[in-house]
Amino acid sequence: MIEYLGIDIGGTNIRVGAIDEKERLVCFNSQKTLENVKTANDLYRKIKEMVKSITDYESVKRIGVGYPGAIDEKGNITTSRNIPVFKTFPLKEKLEKDFKTEVIIENDARVAALGEATKGAGKNSKSICYVTISTGLGGGVVIDNKIYKGDTNIAGYFSRMMLDSEDIAEYRLSGTYLIQKANREFFLNVNNVQEIFLLAKKNDTAKKILEDFKKYLTMLLLNISPYYLRCGLFIKKSESLNKEFQYFKDKFKYINPELNIFYKTSKLFLFQINYFKIEDFTKSPDFEFLSKLNIIQDII
Repeated sequence: MIEYLGIDIGGTNIRVGAIDEKERLVCFNSQKTLENVKTANDLYRKIKEMVKSITDYESVKRIGVGYPGAIDEKGNITTSRNIPVFKTFPLKEKLEKDFKTEVIIENDARVAALGEATKGAGKNSKSICYVTISTGLGGGVVIDNKIYKGDTNIAGYFSRMMLDSEDIAEYRLSGTYLIQKANREFFLNVNNVQEIFLLAKKNDTAKKILEDFKKYLTMLLLNISPYYLRCGLFIKKSESLNKEFQYFKDKFKYINPELNIFYKTSKLFLFQINYFKIEDFTKSPDFEFLSKLNIIQDII
């Protein structure tokens, strides 16, 4: 019997999964977010149908939702850049009414950070910092297994960090931005970020887009914390991508000369920097951050 149901609403895909009492994933469903969607009600109908497609969905004790936008303390969507039709939509209220159970909704990157902190690579760390780049750019900070929100509820929203005098991080690093830049400014006619990486081997324009991406990504990570004690870098086995990530090794070696690079095959990730363990200048053992960056192939 399923215990909990999770809904991951992304700018490109919606994923619904259920886990049982032993925390095993027992059901999973995925659909394109905005396919055949014109209104907020269209999108909500799709989400509701996906939930109902899960076997024994009526037995769930609680539903958790990760959403790519700002969520206030009451669970209301306040910003929705990647899914404009859902801005101010009462998603929590509607789900609780239709499925007669408690619904917890939070920013998707914060949810991912909490999962990594409690069940993943960060579960032995007091604090973790999580960064994700896909359709948009998100982040989260977890301290003592609780999401740190700050006084204004925007702590960890690294997408809003200024990387230069013109734009915030999301406008320099997100998959949406990279594709728009490639197509609108340089007419490369690409469909996803992976095509930009592959084009960079033979196209100077694509190479320049990639160089700018790496520069701004490095700036973002260094802005989050400039003190990297240990870094593991996992890259999908690909001749072209592996060469590109020599850039990160060159940049971080000035902070950590013992940076180790690891290569592994992954069907899910276009590439991933698996984790950074970081301490501040005090070298305090209880001020450790785990920073994880994912660029997921089937999203961008």
